[in-house]
Amino acid sequence: MLEETGIDIRNKKVKIHYLGKHYANKSSTKLWYFYGIDLSKFNLDLTKTYKGTGDNTIGEKEISARFVNEKQLNKSNDALSLVTHSKLTLKKLISFDNNINQKLDMILQILNEQKNSSNKSEQSSWKD
Repeated sequence: MLEETGIDIRNKKVKIHYLGKHYANKSSTKLWYFYGIDLSKFNLDLTKTYKGTGDNTIGEKEISARFVNEKQLNKSNDALSLVTHSKLTLKKLISFDNNINQKLDMILQILNEQKNSSNKSEQSSWKD
């Protein structure tokens, strides 16, 4: 985070969400590790461009980062950012409740019961 944005999260209580490891592309053997970092407690100015420290290579000499809101991100053609955002959103929904499979089974059971009772009432009204 420091290298890319100049924002120091060391020694801060920041939530870091592991989003898995992925290959850079179909022909690459290099693994990339994805993380989502919750910066909401930093009260960052989202209109500001943040200057990173870089890694002392020429390619990162003038590195900077700018944050975008969800509406701007949805209009982006940056597939990597869109997928990372989607994975973080999905992870939050799944980790919201560890008993999600049990609850989904309950919902399916209720829907089936409603369907069966609806079919029975249709059949009895048709007989009348």
